[in-house]
Amino acid sequence: MRIQISLLVDNHYVRNHGNVPRLYWDTHTLDICDGALKLSMDDLKTGFEAFSIPVALACDGNHRGEMNMIKRFKGFSWGPGAVSCAYWKGALLADVLAVAGIQRPKRNGKRFWVNFEGADQPSEGKYQTSIPIDYCLNPTNDIMLAYGMNNTALPPDHGFPVRLMIPGFVGGRCIKWLARIWITDHETDSYYHIWDNRGLPSFVTEKDGEFARAMFNHPSTACMEQNLNSVIVRPAQGQKLDLVEVLKRDTYRVEGFAYEGGGHEIQRVELTLDNSQTWLYCLRHFPERPIRHGRKFWIWIHWHIDVDSAHFARAESLTVRCFNVFKNTQPEKPMWNLMGMMNNGWYTGNGEGWMVQSTENQLAAAKQKFNAPDKQFTRQEIEAHNSKDDAWLVVDNNVYDVTSVLSWHPGGNATILANAGKLSLELTSSFESIHDDYPHKKLQDCVIGRVTGKAANFMREQAKAEAENAAKLRPSDVLLQFKKWLPVKLVGKKQISKDTFTYTFSYKNYSKSRRQTTYFPDVNQPGGALNNFLHELPIGKEVEVCGPTGEIEYLGDGVFDIEGKKRTFTKVNLILGGSGLTPGYSLLKSVLEGKGSASHPDPGSDITQIRVIDGNKTKADILLHEELDQIEKQSQGQIKIVHVLDHPDNKDEWEKKGGLSGYVNADIIRNYLFPPPTPSPEPKKPDDEDQDANAKEGAVKKEDDSQDGMGKIRSARSKKRDDSNKDGKNKKEESDANEGDVATSLCGPPAMIQKAALPALKDWGFKEDENCYGS
Repeated sequence: MRIQISLLVDNHYVRNHGNVPRLYWDTHTLDICDGALKLSMDDLKTGFEAFSIPVALACDGNHRGEMNMIKRFKGFSWGPGAVSCAYWKGALLADVLAVAGIQRPKRNGKRFWVNFEGADQPSEGKYQTSIPIDYCLNPTNDIMLAYGMNNTALPPDHGFPVRLMIPGFVGGRCIKWLARIWITDHETDSYYHIWDNRGLPSFVTEKDGEFARAMFNHPSTACMEQNLNSVIVRPAQGQKLDLVEVLKRDTYRVEGFAYEGGGHEIQRVELTLDNSQTWLYCLRHFPERPIRHGRKFWIWIHWHIDVDSAHFARAESLTVRCFNVFKNTQPEKPMWNLMGMMNNGWYTGNGEGWMVQSTENQLAAAKQKFNAPDKQFTRQEIEAHNSKDDAWLVVDNNVYDVTSVLSWHPGGNATILANAGKLSLELTSSFESIHDDYPHKKLQDCVIGRVTGKAANFMREQAKAEAENAAKLRPSDVLLQFKKWLPVKLVGKKQISKDTFTYTFSYKNYSKSRRQTTYFPDVNQPGGALNNFLHELPIGKEVEVCGPTGEIEYLGDGVFDIEGKKRTFTKVNLILGGSGLTPGYSLLKSVLEGKGSASHPDPGSDITQIRVIDGNKTKADILLHEELDQIEKQSQGQIKIVHVLDHPDNKDEWEKKGGLSGYVNADIIRNYLFPPPTPSPEPKKPDDEDQDANAKEGAVKKEDDSQDGMGKIRSARSKKRDDSNKDGKNKKEESDANEGDVATSLCGPPAMIQKAALPALKDWGFKEDENCYGS
């Protein structure tokens, strides 16, 4: 979790129950009271006075992760971080209802509700909710039909083009993609209004049964306004502290945030370092005056306290609590309930973690493992099942065939396919954190076996290596990091071919820019959501990016980190096609910069040789053509690139200049790439060693004296290893043995890679996932 200095955030949490609907500003309408008033988005924006206020929005399921460790409930697990604060802009709901002719109805012993419905299609029917009409018609409650967020249009994930925003209410009541509003004398019976966002007594342990049904339908269990909550964000979850560095300073600053519904002010925040024996008063950060109406605080507050460093270092735990205007505070212990809602116990953290799996949960997990079939699958077998027609997942060391789930998965099939055929402990934690009991039960219907001990060990070693790399990585080392989102600004857009654009992004306080290449939609290729979004993004606008997500990282000097293991190659082949050039281009740049050039005058040590086949339709389709030519020229023969065109405009002229025509095939591959490494010779017998000594010595001398380019590289490599040995840093020891001379990487259209290049490489002697990578 990260907290920003500003009370407003640009990285707002997202919680959806299904796919985001594709809606358009020009065509979307809002139906009020069954046609009494129909508003286009332009009507809503221009026909009503707009107002903009900051509002903190939080999920009523915060802290479910802790509750789930006590006892499983109906709902997915996450921590306390599903809370954000943003500026929302729109029209006052009370004004819109007034224009529709809605007034406070005469009671006659009845209650009335305003009902809201979204345009999305989640798995259990339309998402609806009901709010008492008196609350909606009170203008001091600031209920908004919002069409703006942080001075821009609503993002699709936050309800574009219009959503209901009820300040102080839980996120589940703020309907996204709003389509209908109507009045009734009863609450809606929508599944999501009745069976979700409910705070039940702890003795209700199942949804089944008449009593449970009565409780779910009772108005008193509906989660409406936010409850009192406070959280510590510094020190952060999982953060490692060097106590020596901490003690060098007089104080250590502990920070966090707090919030409550109803527009109520957080009047006090306290921290204890000695298990509530004594409490320290924390400083609050909030606006100088109430946000609205002289008394409404719709936002969270940030708080901090500077603790004596020695006191902090001795503390067994840190606990925070806050107080509201009624002088009430949070309960000390979490209170379990079936839906895991509205948990607001004291927030506690310590060096070793405090939650322990309950015996009930441990027995359930053991039973789940016991019920898995005995059949075991190797890593290679699992990795082969990674398509929409054949998808396997590995969760908690069990193997599941989830192909049948792809068609009905509420979150779409993209998240499943992104993990299909992969072995990673991270998938288990991700699955546990966002799914409740129902998906766990459905998953058991798909179980087909378990991973082998070797595969399980591979996942553990991979997770260990990733953790070690993450711990070593400094913020300044790499800008883009896997699963770390960063705001970047679009600063340039350029068309480089008839169907391809490059987009240049910059990041504050970073000296380099990042360029993204995408295909432009046309009648034959409509383009994906990202391509279309980038093309419509105005210059100067910000987006958030993360990545890369690949499993191969170039460390320099011929050393690659491949799925957590280091491999060294002196020669590398690249077969690239279309926009598949981009990862190869990054490698070429890295090698060239390591070698030294006009722009990098200090010679480096990277002597890796690279051969490239770049396939395209026409010359105009070759991406970064000039840059590639420059790289090849500056490398002085270390990097050689050949372009293959399916349909050159002038075949004779193209081939005269050294280009190739046709499709990438086995002949081109064998003529322009390094051959696969030859098998290692049989070990020599002891009797042979003496008689070969002289020949071996002569061969070494000849190699050193050779004027051949390859000889020079081998000589330089030998010299470099000698130097490394002198420093006690032998590269052979650093890189998990398994060193080979030649590797080939592929990235391009499936037809070129799967049907032509990959079969040709295998026939030549390359081995997939050993010295041949990509797809």
